[in-house]
Amino acid sequence: MKCRLKNINGYPRALQAMLGLQRYVNESGLEHSLQELVKMRASQINGCAYCLDMHSKDARAAGETEQRLYMLDAWRESPVYTDRERAALEWTEAVTRVSEGHVPDSVYDVVRRHFSEEELVNLTLAVVAINGWNRLMISFRVEAGSYQPPRKAAEALRPGRRPLTPTLSARAGSGCSRHSQRVFGCVRRKTPSPWRSGRGWREGKARLNYCSGENDDGMTILFSCATRL
Repeated sequence: MKCRLKNINGYPRALQAMLGLQRYVNESGLEHSLQELVKMRASQINGCAYCLDMHSKDARAAGETEQRLYMLDAWRESPVYTDRERAALEWTEAVTRVSEGHVPDSVYDVVRRHFSEEELVNLTLAVVAINGWNRLMISFRVEAGSYQPPRKAAEALRPGRRPLTPTLSARAGSGCSRHSQRVFGCVRRKTPSPWRSGRGWREGKARLNYCSGENDDGMTILFSCATRL
């Protein structure tokens, strides 16, 4: 499989539009573990290898169990999910497969028992976001397997690293430690091109930032950078 788009940075406004939506979802107050389940389930339905690789690693790094990830495709028959998570997964499937049932009232009624109106709006945007990422990764054949979860990068940061001031336009690699650049396959270019980062969330004592860059083969990848606070 050959990647169809080697420089997503050539379209920074398009990338920032997606990152802006993802940033809103991350900061919406929905549980991180629930968000990861939503991302995984939508990616299973859409068959997005890149997103499945990314979010299975992110979920495990955040403490999710292997059992819950393995059983996700059969969540209705599994006892390991809460009623709220089941409702979120039901909604995820209905919104992702919108052409099949147009999100029926029966699903809405079940989900509203577990989510307020505001939470349901945010949950829907979470589904919209991951479906958007799925379609980007699948359409441009972005290769799966190179992503590393943010927690590993945070643990590898040098002691005393100063906090990063998040920006929407930074020079190549300026927001990442050298170790993070090596872990994520980033390269510095002789002629700096804009690397885009969207402000992420805080985990422990590290700030996570979504970035995009190229690996050693010139392939564009999306990843998260962590900077010690």
